[in-house]
Amino acid sequence: MYHGYGAVFVQGRWKEGAGCGELLVYNPGDGSTIGAFRKASSSDALEVLESACKAFRTWRNTSEYVRAEILNAIADKIESCIDDGARMISLENGKILAQARNEWLSAAKQFRWYAGEALRLYGRVIPTSACDTTVQLVYAPIGVCLAITPWNFPVSLISRKIAPAIAAGCTSIVCPSHETPGSAMLLFDCIRKAGVPSGIVSLLIGDIKDTYRTLINSTEVRKVSFTGSIGVGKQILQDCAQDIKRVSMELGGNAPVIVFDDTDIETSLALAVARKHVNAGQVCIAPDRFYIHSKIYEEFVDRYVECVNRLTIGYGLCNSAPDMGPVITKQRLSVLENIARHSVNKDGGELRSGGSPIEVPGYSEGYYFSPTVITGLSDNALAIASENFGPISAFSSFDDEEEVLYRANAVPHGLAAYIFTSNYTRIQNSLRMLAAGMIGINTFNISMTAAPFGGVKHSGMGREGGAEGIHEYCDTKYACSTIL
Repeated sequence: MYHGYGAVFVQGRWKEGAGCGELLVYNPGDGSTIGAFRKASSSDALEVLESACKAFRTWRNTSEYVRAEILNAIADKIESCIDDGARMISLENGKILAQARNEWLSAAKQFRWYAGEALRLYGRVIPTSACDTTVQLVYAPIGVCLAITPWNFPVSLISRKIAPAIAAGCTSIVCPSHETPGSAMLLFDCIRKAGVPSGIVSLLIGDIKDTYRTLINSTEVRKVSFTGSIGVGKQILQDCAQDIKRVSMELGGNAPVIVFDDTDIETSLALAVARKHVNAGQVCIAPDRFYIHSKIYEEFVDRYVECVNRLTIGYGLCNSAPDMGPVITKQRLSVLENIARHSVNKDGGELRSGGSPIEVPGYSEGYYFSPTVITGLSDNALAIASENFGPISAFSSFDDEEEVLYRANAVPHGLAAYIFTSNYTRIQNSLRMLAAGMIGINTFNISMTAAPFGGVKHSGMGREGGAEGIHEYCDTKYACSTIL
């Protein structure tokens, strides 16, 4: 399956990892073993680090126009293998093929966008009161960057980190999830074919514990970008504090959806059901907590359950094109079942649909969980208070606008939030009051290349995407000059 690649991409070539033992990769759609590879080791990390440091000394002085040309060349290569790329994502991740294709395309868009941003990384001249003094501000590449990415978007999340790094003049070392290695390998092969100079980007696949310390303890690594859990993010923050490294983090969410009684129920309902079940709910900005106005609560919930029960669940590569595929691992099935059971048996919720793993005909060994709806939950219920990262929709009602905004903010997360209303004053008030880095108003389409992606509170810091994304990889310098 991974023939021709390796766990290490260094100095522009593939190499087998030097770690002990092999890592097995499983297909969540049917439980089969996709392949195996020898994992990267600390010695591989040292080699990659040396390569990135050496390359940075040259790359930082490369013309912005050269960087833009290379970024566009990478996008060309990505677009030329959409079918293979989408199939790889679906095999490793379980995502249905249409969603996998969209992810592969979104990766190309990241490189295209930052090809433009490389040319728009303007400094500025700041006016002063002294006629013989000039103040100039410039942006300089920060240095060698470490990117650690998860499995749920194995291509687009890597692209969102390394595209702005390349544009800014930095070099990058990527440690992706070992559950989706082939997706990262295929992306890096596109980078290789695009003619990216040696050492600009490197890849290490394996147990992160085998390579992490070597990289995080290096004074040459000046920035860390991490997408993952809050617990791991806190540890990385502590580690980076020792050397004052720049950090950007996206640590997950528990997005509230507030539906007021003046909204179009059918439209908001259709959008919510569709978006909730993308990638089997394994999306950090997926709607999790549904607060429905009491005047429309029963009608909305009844219709939501009807729509959920019509969803088709199946193998992502199946010709019948199911609405939702499997979750990533067998262990996740137990986690989701425990959340549903706890929310009903201990939190007093009513299970309206799902709540358990299901068997898909022909794919009985796959990791499929039924779309689940739980209603009547209090704010401290497990399915409301924590991110479920799966196809579990938790419902509660509200009457007062101020009260529901307070409730929506009463969790540690603050990544995304959604409101559905036709009242302009209410929209503006919600924008002021909601503690979230991204807010969708009558839409769930909040992730786009040109806009900054990120959260507040425990959902992280920094931004990826948009014009803001490239500045995460830059140091700001200012020079004050006087005529003698």
